[in-house]
Amino acid sequence: MLITISSLFKSATAQSLTGFVTSWDILSLLIFVGLAIGAGYFFGKNRINLILISGYFSFLILKIVPWERLSFIGITKQPDSTVSIFIFFAIIVLLFLALPQSFFGLRSSKKGKVKFWQLWIHSILVSGFLVSVVFSFMPVKVINDFSPLAKQIFVGQDKQFLWLILPLIGATIFRHRKYTVSD
Repeated sequence: MLITISSLFKSATAQSLTGFVTSWDILSLLIFVGLAIGAGYFFGKNRINLILISGYFSFLILKIVPWERLSFIGITKQPDSTVSIFIFFAIIVLLFLALPQSFFGLRSSKKGKVKFWQLWIHSILVSGFLVSVVFSFMPVKVINDFSPLAKQIFVGQDKQFLWLILPLIGATIFRHRKYTVSD
């Protein structure tokens, strides 16, 4: 029996359309988790928190900018999804570089006491937040091309709300507490 790549693709597409989790979904999920954990180790706890704060500010800025009122600089309408995603990440990078120098006094060192599993979970939550925001900027036509598993995890107002809140809950739970003993 000869199995071709196109038949495998059609089979995976048919399973994806019927709601089954395909091997591509599992592979994509594993890549997402692996990249998130790798980013956590690369950046460290404090920088992941800095990315989280920068992400919140960037998302807020993009959602409240009155694009129609910026005609004096040549902007007459809200930018398309690609430009919005680029602006989102550009603001994150700018804030990531600027916040440690600001009056907030946020630390940008990799150091920070945290257990490895806490770093894993927190970096996955922050990465999920960033992916959810990117999905929020995409048009429905593009989102429909993603797998049902990706849409089930990241698309929708309820999922976006969860991805906005979960990293904050994680940062609160995993923060380093200093206990003092008073006599």
